[in-house]
Formats: sequence, C-alpha cells, structure tokens
Amino acid sequence: MGDKDNRGMGSTPTKAIVEGTDPYSLHHSDHPGMVLVSKVLEEDNYGTWSRAMRISLSAKNKIGFITGSIKPPSSTDDSFPSWQRCNDMIRTARQLKGRGCPHTALTVMEIIIALKGAFTYMAFQ
Repeated sequence: MGDKDNRGMGSTPTKAIVEGTDPYSLHHSDHPGMVLVSKVLEEDNYGTWSRAMRISLSAKNKIGFITGSIKPPSSTDDSFPSWQRCNDMIRTARQLKGRGCPHTALTVMEIIIALKGAFTYMAFQ
C-alpha cells in the first residue's frame, strides 16, 4: 500500500509536469468556442480586452501562439498536427470569431495582428 500513487487517475509527477509545460497540450475543458475572457471586445476596450486575452493565454501556456515564440512547424514535421490542433482551438475561441477577424487568417498571431490594426485604426477615426 505504501507504493500506491494517490495523485489520481494514473498520472505520474513527470507526466503532470510535461502536460503543464507543453504548449501543445490541451486540457479536457478546452473546446472550440470556449470563452477565454469574459470581456466582450468593443470599439473602445481593445487595450483591456487584449491584456485579459494575453493573461488567459499565458495561464493556458499558449501565449507563444500570439507572440510568435511558438512558430508553426513544417507541415511534414511530426509536431505539426499538435501545433495545428492548439492553433485551431484558440482561433475558434468565441472572442476571436467575427469582430473583424480575417477569414483567411491561418494563425492566431495573424488574427491578433489584424485585430490590433483594426482597433487602432478605429481609435483614430
């Protein structure tokens, strides 16, 4: 009995650490249409919304998808399906659908750049 792992459901400390630090890992609660921030993006709150979005993505270990530190691997790379799954999960988040997001954007970084440009433009009109 002393050797029994009481951490739950067969996870080992090593597996938990890897899942917590692997930017390609997804939590069971991550899903298309998930809500990343409670604030709705409006014409006058891009700065606040952007900060909340960055904090949310950082907490999920996905901030690199918008900063560019997690670059898309080659489509022939073994890690490409994992990268694509995470990128798609973030792209389909409720706050990033619509709102002037280009439908042709392939990466989360392209969406964020487009949003920043659109909302910066609107602020100066």
